Amino acid sequence: MTTRLPLRSIKRRAFLQGSAAALSAPFVLRLTSPLLAQTRTLNIASYGGTYGEAVKKAWLDPFESETGIKVNLGSNASLALAKLQVSNPGGAEWDIVDLAGPEIELATRENLLLPLDSNVDTTKFYPEFVKPNSIGYAQFIWVVGWNRDKIPDADAPQDWSQLWDTNKYSGKRSLITVRTNGNSLIAALAADGVAPDGIFPLDLDRAFGSFEKLGKDNIIWQNTNQEPIQHLTTGQVDLAGMYTGRALIANRAGANLGFSMNQGLIGGDWLGVMRTARNAEAAFELINYIATRGDRAAEFTELTSYLVPHVELDSLLPADSDVRSAVPTTKEVLDRLIRDDEAYWGDHLETAITRFTEWQLT
Repeated sequence: MTTRLPLRSIKRRAFLQGSAAALSAPFVLRLTSPLLAQTRTLNIASYGGTYGEAVKKAWLDPFESETGIKVNLGSNASLALAKLQVSNPGGAEWDIVDLAGPEIELATRENLLLPLDSNVDTTKFYPEFVKPNSIGYAQFIWVVGWNRDKIPDADAPQDWSQLWDTNKYSGKRSLITVRTNGNSLIAALAADGVAPDGIFPLDLDRAFGSFEKLGKDNIIWQNTNQEPIQHLTTGQVDLAGMYTGRALIANRAGANLGFSMNQGLIGGDWLGVMRTARNAEAAFELINYIATRGDRAAEFTELTSYLVPHVELDSLLPADSDVRSAVPTTKEVLDRLIRDDEAYWGDHLETAITRFTEWQLT
């Protein structure tokens, strides 16, 4: 049986990091010799901890074994550091960078990434997770959740409008603060009857009006991705917006949490090759490996509870895997979700955060 790793924090960093912070956390490997730069070695900037362990076990170690290309995994990936990498006179030390959706959008606008090589086969990925210069290899799902000890599944809310129903469900709800993403704003619009294809561009007046209908006194705001789990398991709330993977890990540890995939919000991380990469050819070999190898995608999903949007994932996951409850393994379930709009947040996240902060103070 596969050993599963605990989840990392889904939003590991602020949306934009200052250059001072970037300079204080440099990539751990430095290639200064032109000879070294030509070897079959590549560097990927991602994240540390158990998430990095999962990336290494599912993708990098098998890739090294099968191709002979050495992969160095660094942490502290960020848009700010990617900008510094491109400006390096000797070429980027990173070959591949792992960025959240809004960051990959800004990296594209600022010409930090190469277009995907023609040899990269993306036909095994659902097309909405392929951009001209990157692939959305790890996706997270934020859903309506509940405490089964208080609300049985048959009586639980199945979408955001039902979670907003204070007549049927009394007490407080736990929702994520608008700080590094706009999940709660999207949920507020869905609760107010906006169809998934009409969510973007966001009608902020309507979203905050929906918050008013729910009532400030009925909301406990989350500042971390683990807080809704704590709010539910300690009895502070019976209902919450939460990430499926967090709920799955909690249930493995003895919690009794339920959730609905209906109108779940999906967004995640993307891989792209740096425009000034020293080892671009090897980098695109790794991108192709991740885009095509369904067996490795299944391993990564088992380890992390994150969706790899590979069209064969459903057939490759073990039939009895509890991860199936936490990821949309089929197109039918995927189509019930609300896709985040990275381009929108690239332009409007700061405005939304300011508006939310002002609303909280009124």
